[in-house]
Amino acid sequence: MSDCEESYARTFSEKPQYLQLDLEQPSAQGHAQGPRLPASASEPYINATPTGEVQIRVKKAGEETDKVAFMAKNSVALQNLPSKSVVVFNTAITNLGNGYNSYTGIFTAPPNGIYVVSWTILGQQGKSFYTELTLNGNVVARNYVSAVNVQDHPSGSQNVVLKIKKDDKVLVRVQAGHEGQYMYANGWSSFSGYKLYNM
Repeated sequence: MSDCEESYARTFSEKPQYLQLDLEQPSAQGHAQGPRLPASASEPYINATPTGEVQIRVKKAGEETDKVAFMAKNSVALQNLPSKSVVVFNTAITNLGNGYNSYTGIFTAPPNGIYVVSWTILGQQGKSFYTELTLNGNVVARNYVSAVNVQDHPSGSQNVVLKIKKDDKVLVRVQAGHEGQYMYANGWSSFSGYKLYNM
């Protein structure tokens, strides 16, 4: 076996899972520049180093690399929302995976997974704001916020763990049979979630 054949055999036997080639940044001599680290060690890539070493990583079948997390709040107080109205948290602070729509208030799951979803409501004294979380229209959990006949600002939070499939929809809405009388803005109320692990 020649020195060249031995070098390539050793490279592929020692590092069989890496593949990265920088085609966008050729050197002045027209050769691929390296080493260039991948954006994530879990992404498929090719790397050709100046010494001629070639590293390969191929994405395994069924491997899921998408990261999903969102957090949103409302920029203005919400008042007198009818029964079953979607509570739109219109300011997205975090939206990894772009699953949350700040115009509709709906989170659409990018990949399958087990998700943790939470929401918090701060209401006004003397008023109520009952909400519920739905998955594809089915009620999963409710949040009781009421200060009727109480001189204080009521607050309520809920946390749920859900098995969610790609394109399933999760939202917070005013509880059926109730009116959303008043919900504070400016970070006092929020809606958030993240993918805990793949499914």
